[in-house]
Formats: sequence, C-alpha cells, structure tokens
Amino acid sequence: MPRVLVQLFRERGRLRRLPYWLGLLLVAGCFALGIRVFETLQLGAGLRRSGLLAFFAILLAWLAGRRLSDIGASPWIARAVIFASGAAPSVLYYLAMNDRVPLGIAITLTSAAMMFASACLLVLGLIPGGRGANRYGPTPEERKALANAARAFE
Repeated sequence: MPRVLVQLFRERGRLRRLPYWLGLLLVAGCFALGIRVFETLQLGAGLRRSGLLAFFAILLAWLAGRRLSDIGASPWIARAVIFASGAAPSVLYYLAMNDRVPLGIAITLTSAAMMFASACLLVLGLIPGGRGANRYGPTPEERKALANAARAFE
C-alpha cells in the first residue's frame, strides 16, 4: 500500500498537507462514485442517500481532525464542525422529503452548511503544519527519521 494511504488511515498522529489533499480527493471521488451507483441502481431514497452523506462526513471529519493535529489544535473541533455540517443536510433532506420542512428552507440551509464545511476543509489544507513535535506526536519527517535510525541498529 502506498505510504500516503498508510498515513491517511493511521489511527492517530499528524497529517501533512499533501496526504490531506490526496485524502480529500479520494473521499470526494468515492462520494461521487457512491452517488452515481445510487442513481444507477435507483436507490435514491432519502434515508439511504442521507446515510451515504453522513458516512462521508465522518471520513472528512477524520481527515480534518488529523490535519488539525498537525497544526497543534484539538482534532475534536474539526470533527464537531464537519460532522455537524454533514449531518445537518442529511437531517434536512430527510425532513424535506417527508414534508416536515419546506424544500426551499432545506435547500438554503443545506447549501450554507456545505459551503461552511467546504471553507473549513479548504483553510485546513492551506495552513502549514507546526514545526517539531507537539502533543499529537512528532512530525511525519521526524517519525521517518526515527524509524530509519531504529532500523540501522537492528
């Protein structure tokens, strides 16, 4: 498995900008593919599509949290913001499809939530990571150097 994918799916630690952007592209591509499959198989029921959106919101929250760890901030901030921005459209879509919320209001609020989440993800990709180790671990470069040094003594 390529190193970038290994970095993306680590349980903890910091995530530099390049793997973050590649992770965003991977998640966006998988989301587009999932929507296409739902449309092709005519599985577009509100609850199923909302579930797909919520699943990808969780993936984005994971990436954003790892990126914030590299910056030195708490990953829970990003996870709360991105998850709320992803869950709100899912709930609004479901409510609008069941005639509990006017469709115009649901579309407006969904668009606002998506734009906010997109802006957060963009800003996270542009901010450089912290230098040196922080409370979330060493930089990926330091981790690689430590691993190479450990292999040298084997």
